Amino acid sequence: GSSQLHVLKGINFNIAEGELVAIMGASGSGKSTLLNILGILDEADSGSYILDKTPIKNLNETIASKYRNKFLGFVFQSFNLINYKTALDNVAMPLYYQG
Repeated sequence: GSSQLHVLKGINFNIAEGELVAIMGASGSGKSTLLNILGILDEADSGSYILDKTPIKNLNETIASKYRNKFLGFVFQSFNLINYKTALDNVAMPLYYQG
């Protein structure tokens, strides 16, 4: 049969507004999984977290999209960047559309 691998277990941390955080680890250690959960792209099997005083659990896609647009910026492993913009411009683009 298939077995489950629990790479994100017992995680507990706070990130203050304006704080810069690096997520590092070996291949397969759960970095992308963690970022996908924090980025509201995937949902965790258990546990929860709070973003801007709002519990991020079971959000409908409309609200999840609003939170991603307001609070998050990504550069994915397989870049989908706008070629004529810098990496910073690409990540900051959602801020431009917020006004």
